Amino acid sequence: MQNAVSELAENGGNEAMAINPNKKPDRLTNHLDVGDVVAGRIYAAMQPVDQMAIDMEGRWGVGRLERIVSVDTASRFGAAREKLNQAIDANDADLVTAKASVMVRAWQALDKEATDAGCDHLKVEAWVAHDDDGQAFTVVKTLAEAHALAQQEVAGRVYHLQEIARIIASFERRAPVVQVAKDTFKHATISAINYKDVSRDEIPF
Repeated sequence: MQNAVSELAENGGNEAMAINPNKKPDRLTNHLDVGDVVAGRIYAAMQPVDQMAIDMEGRWGVGRLERIVSVDTASRFGAAREKLNQAIDANDADLVTAKASVMVRAWQALDKEATDAGCDHLKVEAWVAHDDDGQAFTVVKTLAEAHALAQQEVAGRVYHLQEIARIIASFERRAPVVQVAKDTFKHATISAINYKDVSRDEIPF
């Protein structure tokens, strides 16, 4: 990993209007970059990097690979990524090409270190639940698993546990009676939620 990522030399960039490296020069959707050799080169150089990121995140989970390698490796990977970003911001096609190659090798180095350490690839555990109207919802534990499922056909919308916790917290703030009921009656279960429109009541209380 050190050899792959440490190849990013210190390079400054002139102030410039950065192009979007992920937006293909196209006469219909991105006509301003059509005929711009620099934009074309940068876009093309980034395609292998983007595909490598997609492959690695599909294998290990979004953002997970950097967390299961050594601190030194993760730090060097982060430095490599930022050096590539600097090259893109500088609209330097030669530098982007060089740093994109390093970034591909950096991903490969992360993959090798995690594999050599015996780390498991991402394993998605999913549960499907239906509401009273039959609407399906898929629940997973982590954000990485949710991202992995986004590439697949799943039942209904996908939520991970942290999202569900936020939704519950918001719901309890709006309906404190639920929180009181749960705190008071430990075995209480929400069997239905009814919303009453009191705007038409003569005495709305």
